[in-house]
Amino acid sequence: MFLPPNVRHLAYDPNYIDSPIQVSQKHSTTALSLGLFMLDQLELESGHKVLEVGTGTGYYTALMIQMGCDVVTLEMDDEMYQLASKALAGMRVKLIKADGSLGFLPEAPYDRAIIWSASPFLPCGPLSQLREGGVMIVPLQVGERQYLYKVIRTEPPTMLRLIEVLFGKMDGICGFGR
Repeated sequence: MFLPPNVRHLAYDPNYIDSPIQVSQKHSTTALSLGLFMLDQLELESGHKVLEVGTGTGYYTALMIQMGCDVVTLEMDDEMYQLASKALAGMRVKLIKADGSLGFLPEAPYDRAIIWSASPFLPCGPLSQLREGGVMIVPLQVGERQYLYKVIRTEPPTMLRLIEVLFGKMDGICGFGR
């Protein structure tokens, strides 16, 4: 359901728990172990309103919906948007084709935000759209490396570096400008 038919069998392969699955020429999934770690770091609760930047296949979106969250998810890639539209059909979700690097102000404020691509700097749009005390999980490019950060909207923001990661680079106005 969340993977193209040609790679669907890999969803049950234990070798892919810690590895991404290539779903198109340009895109891969987030490794299951990393994706679940990121969701855990969000400290989600039923009723939380979540901004998701980079819907991808929609798998992690569906998990958040199953946890009782209200999810606003942004995808700018045509191919991934179509894949997610099919996978999330019939679910209670707002899937929007938009530049996620800017966040999505019409639905703000959010309790949580999760970003599925590496940002060149702290994404101010999504951060500013969080409620006070809200949590954002985001991979940030720091020199040649990428680190996963847990950012809490306080004044100034509280940033906790979690682990080193490797993600595709964020597109969009506030991304890497590719």
